[in-house]
Amino acid sequence: MRTLLSPSDDVWQLGIKLEVRIYDRLRERGYGSRITAVNGGAKASNGNRFVNKRSEMWGVMKDWFEGDAPVGIPDKDSLHADLTGLKFSYDSNTRLKLERKEDMKKRGLRSPDEGDALALTFAFPIHDSKRDQTEDRYARAARKQRQKASSAWAA
Repeated sequence: MRTLLSPSDDVWQLGIKLEVRIYDRLRERGYGSRITAVNGGAKASNGNRFVNKRSEMWGVMKDWFEGDAPVGIPDKDSLHADLTGLKFSYDSNTRLKLERKEDMKKRGLRSPDEGDALALTFAFPIHDSKRDQTEDRYARAARKQRQKASSAWAA
């Protein structure tokens, strides 16, 4: 039987909400230094902008979608539904607050598991200078293209 991961694979993060058993099992199997448990209800790194870690991950993901670099996600209806079905609000300190999963259920929506999985990839910054250079190149190209389009309309 072949396993999907081995302790030598590049595993940067694994976000686990309540599945402590999975986290513990992965640690037992030698992944302890490569995984990080993420609690969505924990304090946000940017507490001025987000109510909790879950709101922060989704907010940073939204920024990624709206950024200059090209973005690609699987063309999957269930993922798209997860990403667009969640409501949000702001607290009295104008911090982003996501709809509770219990409230989504009352509206007839399922838990946004796939959306949460994608959001978990934004739990902590990962710096990769090679990737950053590529993104900078794409960002510059996208900016140039937008400038050309806007100047064409002005003419």
